[in-house]
Amino acid sequence: MKKSLKSFTLLLPVISLLIAIGIIVVPALHFYYRLKPLAHGSEPITLRAGEFQMEIQPKELLPFSFQRATWWAEKPITILDVPGLFVGLPISWLLSLTNWNPELALFPLQWRPILFPVYALPAWLYVGCGIDGLLGRRRVGRINMIFSIVIATAFALMCGGLECGISAAERQGQARLGWSIQGLALWTLLFAIPSVAWLIQRRKAVWGRVSDPPGWVEDPSPHQP
Repeated sequence: MKKSLKSFTLLLPVISLLIAIGIIVVPALHFYYRLKPLAHGSEPITLRAGEFQMEIQPKELLPFSFQRATWWAEKPITILDVPGLFVGLPISWLLSLTNWNPELALFPLQWRPILFPVYALPAWLYVGCGIDGLLGRRRVGRINMIFSIVIATAFALMCGGLECGISAAERQGQARLGWSIQGLALWTLLFAIPSVAWLIQRRKAVWGRVSDPPGWVEDPSPHQP
């Protein structure tokens, strides 16, 4: 158990889920239980913010609380779990070919902060393996290193393409695009960790062979003049 707690391979996915729970579930339940006493029977609850006003039916209070929480959580979730986008898109496309749950198949925006942390778990697992490799707890193989370079390069190219290929005028009103660019930049660095770990392990192995040539044994006896 203690060994598992020290392993970033298992720790990072757990932390990512806890962050999602902390910025979505906790605020949603807090808002729900704060407004629940205002609902008397079946009477709607009126919310006002300046000139804006809306009524919420008691049965819609919990869904509205989660929807409100996802609005606030969308930015940090998009940045931290942007690999989930590349998992969610094919799943969304496959679901769109069926008649099962059309709302989920259309991949509405309010589902993203909820699904992205789940979809991004394999990415966090992979990065955790890389960190364990940096700390010398896990050996990073050549295939792992090559995959790290390829996916980090792909994310860097996508980040650079979006950053340089879209003007500031075209970005106006597209906050999610900016969040995605920040997420791609972050994950370019994270996906590079296993390749860095491989280089460090390779260097240590080479230096170990140089400092300890085959057949060389230190004489433990004291030097005699």
